[in-house]
Amino acid sequence: MRDETRPTWATDSVASPTAAAGEQLATDSTGPDELAEMRQPPARLVTIIALSVFISEALVMLLLAFLPPFSTLFEALLDSTLLVALLSPTLYYFGFRPLVQRITEHKQAEEGQRKALTNALQATHALRANEERFRTVANFTYDWEYWVDPAGNHIYVSPSCERITGYRADEFAQNPNLLKSIVHPDDQSKIIVHNHAATETGEILPIDFRIVTRSGEERWIGHICQPVHSEDGRYLGQRGSNRNITEHKRVEEALRQRNRELALLNRAGQELVSTLDLDQVLVNILEEVRGLLDVTASSIWLVEPPFPSQGESQGKGLVCWQAAGPKNELVRGWQLAPGQGFAGHVAHSGQSLIVPDAQADERYFKGMDQQTGLKLRSILTIPLLVKDGVIGVLQMADTKADRFSATDLALLEPLGASAAIAIENAQLYEQMRQDAETKSVLLREVNHRVKNNLTGIMGLLYTARNRVMVEDQATYRSTMDDLINRVRGLSTAHDLLSASGWAPLRLSDLAARVINVSLEALPHDKHVSVNVLSSSARVTPDQAYNLALVLGELTTNTAKHTLAERDTAQITFQITLNDRDGIVCEFRDDGPGYPKDILRLEHSNVGFDLIQNIVRKGLRGELTLYNDHGAVAVIRFEAQVRD
Repeated sequence: MRDETRPTWATDSVASPTAAAGEQLATDSTGPDELAEMRQPPARLVTIIALSVFISEALVMLLLAFLPPFSTLFEALLDSTLLVALLSPTLYYFGFRPLVQRITEHKQAEEGQRKALTNALQATHALRANEERFRTVANFTYDWEYWVDPAGNHIYVSPSCERITGYRADEFAQNPNLLKSIVHPDDQSKIIVHNHAATETGEILPIDFRIVTRSGEERWIGHICQPVHSEDGRYLGQRGSNRNITEHKRVEEALRQRNRELALLNRAGQELVSTLDLDQVLVNILEEVRGLLDVTASSIWLVEPPFPSQGESQGKGLVCWQAAGPKNELVRGWQLAPGQGFAGHVAHSGQSLIVPDAQADERYFKGMDQQTGLKLRSILTIPLLVKDGVIGVLQMADTKADRFSATDLALLEPLGASAAIAIENAQLYEQMRQDAETKSVLLREVNHRVKNNLTGIMGLLYTARNRVMVEDQATYRSTMDDLINRVRGLSTAHDLLSASGWAPLRLSDLAARVINVSLEALPHDKHVSVNVLSSSARVTPDQAYNLALVLGELTTNTAKHTLAERDTAQITFQITLNDRDGIVCEFRDDGPGYPKDILRLEHSNVGFDLIQNIVRKGLRGELTLYNDHGAVAVIRFEAQVRD
């Protein structure tokens, strides 16, 4: 059974550190044969000892023969004293001394050899322990580590390569090109450039590339390598480390995709709120969403008529407002019956819908495939909701089955919410534009009729003044001229209001125009200078009509009484605007002034009766008359328009 944790080394013939230590020990000390020889006594010494023992035994036997009672004691003495005394000089001089010297020397050599062997064994054990530690570190690294020699052969490959690639370490050792062969075809050129740069520059160069595992799975590898050199500087190859970064790449791609989605939502939201011309904006959004999700087609369908309530939308059909993708010109403007297809279903229910395979769903409207020639499979549809209910749907379609996920739905729903608001605003704007256009048409028609009526009235008054014969012709003509001036003042105010679209008028502009129009009927030898001081005060259309009549009457009064005895006169009109009094108008001329009965309001005429009624009832103000180097009329009324 193969050991899964055992790496592949290409140098199995190299001796281990233990063997090396044994060789060193054999070189530096005496060998075992020599040691055995040293332990054998020399032949000369053996002969001497044997002869000495023979002689001593003979002497002992003679003594025992003559002294039997004392044999035991004597034998002991001979063994311990006499024999030693008799033989010691001979043995010492002939054999013991050299023998002792050589034995001592050999014992010393043995002790040195024993110490050297002990040291060698300790060193061997230490080397083995270090080797085991380094092998454990290399073999149990999580990343795929390897070392290749200068020729490209694998010297070492960690077992983790099998977990990452599906190939064993011995397969990489046997096939130096295996790593290159499993690199993804699209990244082959990248690896060639990297290997060349790493070899030429000697730098530590990281690179990411894809591989295809034994099972056919595509994985991302984070690779880094550096050159290996010996202590004397010799190049020993490349040391590489490979890490499986597939999940990291997936997270990166998910983040990039999310950033693209957020950018799309932001861009779409800005475009939707920045313009009311939604046709082009929606086309752009549909194209971007189609490209972002990589789908076949996208479209927006609206309920007819616009602005339905929830109940009304369920009984209304759909029309395709905009579409993007193949044959979009055929789809745009297409109508669906109420509840027809997935779009009709979502418009009816108000709930988003993901269909993994439209061809297997009975709700699918197959006329779409027949019209476009596309066989759509995956459909994602979301409702376009506003306060009043569903106004349409946003739909994505693709020819691949099971194409859409909850993530795609989470992207499209906020986009659909923004599109719904923008569509509703556009529809409201269009409705307001149409209403304003209708109102404008009506106003033009009313203005035209009013102006024609006023012109007709003035024409009738001129005709009556010239043709009617009465006894007091001068009084009659004066009365008719007053009526004509009043109608002319109303016509002037009407023209100004019509030109402004019936918006509030600047009072100074109105006063200047009415006063000058009222003086147009003066004889050629008479002249009145008019000075209207500019003001920001504005008046409503109702106030403008009332003031036109009042100013016309005051101007007519100045022309009658001031120019009766001279040819020139001057009128000054000043406006004051304040929070306490509202609008204060001062009409001043340089004539003889008002009569005392007019000032005391004891006597009045038609003109001043008209002025007082208009100021009090029409303007809800007050009128003050006094003389100051001429006639002065002050009119106070509420300011209904504030800047």
